Amino acid sequence: MTFFDIVLALIYILFSVGWGLWRSLAGARVASAHGVKAFWLAQKNFSALPVALTLMATLISSNTLVSHPGIASSSGLILLPGFFLLPFVLLFAAKKLVPFYRKHVRLSVYEYLALRFGSLTQAYASTGFVVDRLFDMAVTLVTCGIFVQVLVGMPLWLAMIAILGLTIMYVLIGGIAAVVWNDALQSVVLILGGVVVVSIISFAPFNAWLIAWEGGRFSLGDWSVSGSMLSPSASSSPWLIMLAMSIIWARKFWCDQTMVQRYLIASSHAEAAQGLHLAALMIVLILFVFNVVGAGLWGFYQGAGSYSVSDVHPFYSTVIPSVRDQIMPHFVLHYFPLGAKGIMLAAVVAAAMSSLSSDVNGVASVLYHNWVSCQNSMQAPSYSTRSQSSLRREWISRLLILLAGLCVLVIALHLVPDSTSGPLAMRVIAIASALSGAVLGVFCLAYFTIRATKHGALLGLVAGSLMGLWAVLTAGESAPWADVSWRFPLNVLLSGVLAQWVVIAVGYFVSVSFTWAKASSAQLQAVRVYTIWAKNN
Repeated sequence: MTFFDIVLALIYILFSVGWGLWRSLAGARVASAHGVKAFWLAQKNFSALPVALTLMATLISSNTLVSHPGIASSSGLILLPGFFLLPFVLLFAAKKLVPFYRKHVRLSVYEYLALRFGSLTQAYASTGFVVDRLFDMAVTLVTCGIFVQVLVGMPLWLAMIAILGLTIMYVLIGGIAAVVWNDALQSVVLILGGVVVVSIISFAPFNAWLIAWEGGRFSLGDWSVSGSMLSPSASSSPWLIMLAMSIIWARKFWCDQTMVQRYLIASSHAEAAQGLHLAALMIVLILFVFNVVGAGLWGFYQGAGSYSVSDVHPFYSTVIPSVRDQIMPHFVLHYFPLGAKGIMLAAVVAAAMSSLSSDVNGVASVLYHNWVSCQNSMQAPSYSTRSQSSLRREWISRLLILLAGLCVLVIALHLVPDSTSGPLAMRVIAIASALSGAVLGVFCLAYFTIRATKHGALLGLVAGSLMGLWAVLTAGESAPWADVSWRFPLNVLLSGVLAQWVVIAVGYFVSVSFTWAKASSAQLQAVRVYTIWAKNN
């Protein structure tokens, strides 16, 4: 990578940090004037466009730019069908959940579980969210660090520390306002990076897209249905991937703090709903583009091997990295023209910073509101009061952000892939599906049923979590306990789907079957307002 490219990338990164710090200082002034609530929710004055951009930037991370092309280059467009489930999930969220949360939730989405099932279920579910987000942030940090390592030659650990440190810097000062405005900037650069990649592949001296088509890289996978596709050792079926991704999408946009927090910062129900509609279009488009790019990269490398380039393009190489997650960084390093490498490096760092800043802020807000303040929305004090107590809460909030960042770095250092590892994105889908299934299940119990009680919900949540943990630890040849006799008998991608239904089935059965768990008629009437069956919800 040339000095010019490095300087170009550094200029953008410094500009991005400066932009974030500038918006952070504005956010800090707002928090100073209006209390710690403004640190987490700004002043609820964002329109649909910045809400849409921050929703997209929160979901689209360096994992999208690095691991998704790696999967497509080796296995085709097997993830693509799952992307088109997302608009249906977001339409339901915009229609039902946005007004519901804006009415009943003050800061943390897990307040709702406290209202519905009590503080113990709230604490259990919020802990699951924190663990899930810390793992996901670690994956984002690793994939971005790999990109910087390949292009710049910086040690991976140093690259991860630099990226995480710059991100936390502006989140610490200004809270959610800084995160949202930086997300908007990063989204634009991310889109430009995708355009550059597509252009380079398209203008190669051979038709990389046609080669990829003929090589089966535009295949959506094997859609045949048989019992063998459920086996732990079977290759990932599109049906299983769609099931797993449906759980991930629903958990992310229905009951994830990082997303619900963005519903709350909008100026109105209508602006939040419109932001979701715009985000659905942008997210599906970005995911589609970078998966197609992965297929195109395979065609590009195959074409480079068959095309006579000795005189015109001596830099072409047919060597594909042994670690699939490195195929995009390898392509950028060897085939991007002067200046474009810097743009792409900036795009990857931009995506990582957007996702990390959003998740760090979300994790810290959950830790603060569910573990530090220990208050639900019906009992919490006014956070707009400027007092010694309020100032102390602001400093605690910032310390929690630092703590979350340190945890992410430790986990990331243990997730660095090697030549024997599968693509990070597939590992994320499996593990995130298992972790999210139980949490989504208890939210479905709370929102879609009236008769579910706190005893049933808690037992269901424990049962679903144990089932998901069993699957992650024992399913597949690379699982930590893959050699035990009591291993999970199905494909690990089913773990999230089954965990959700275990929570719902156990939770509802206990709630209606045992006298000590049943709710009285008065209690059932009281909780109706917190379900989909309430007239005003």
